[in-house]
Amino acid sequence: MAEKILRRTNPDIIVEKPIINSRVYDNNAHRSSRPYNLDEKDINILNNFKDIRYKDQQTREAVEGAMKRLKDYIFKNNKWPEGLDRDNVIRILTNVHYDEELLELIKTLSN
Repeated sequence: MAEKILRRTNPDIIVEKPIINSRVYDNNAHRSSRPYNLDEKDINILNNFKDIRYKDQQTREAVEGAMKRLKDYIFKNNKWPEGLDRDNVIRILTNVHYDEELLELIKTLSN
């Protein structure tokens, strides 16, 4: 409404609208209803994450979501998922996404 009035009174003023990339939020929307489903995409995200810092918002959300699903998977199944690099997950947990509870779960599974 304010934008229409502003453009009508002075057409030379350009009003910038924020661009929201809805795909960032919608990519994993179908997965939220299945919290225990740690799938191949999550395993690839965790195995291939090499940067100590988060690269961008989308990467941060992907890693955090994969970590949540990993934690739920371990709680539900009481085992480590096949094909997932334990050392890389521990490195992510200690350097990037600290979660003491998940670290303790991993240590109990190792013993």
